[in-house]
Amino acid sequence: MASNENPLGPSPKAIQAIKDEAENVFLYPESTSPALREAIADKFNISSDQIMMGNGGEEILKFIAQTFINEGDEAVMGKPS
Repeated sequence: MASNENPLGPSPKAIQAIKDEAENVFLYPESTSPALREAIADKFNISSDQIMMGNGGEEILKFIAQTFINEGDEAVMGKPS
C-alpha cells in the first residue's frame, strides 16, 4: 500500500470514464477546472467561486500559505515537509 495501490483494482466507472475520454488525452485540462467546479457547486448548492482546485494537496497548501503568510511572518511545520 506504500504506492497508494487499490487491492480491489479500478472501479468499473473509472475504466469506462478513461475509455470515454481516451481520444482527448492529447489536450491539457483547463487549469481552473471550471466544469468540475460547476458540478461540485451544483451538488452542494454553492457558488463555483467558493471552490478552489489544485494539483494535489501540496499545491492547495502552497496557495493557503501564499494567501495568509506574509514576509516576516513565522510559520510552524512538521519535519519532513
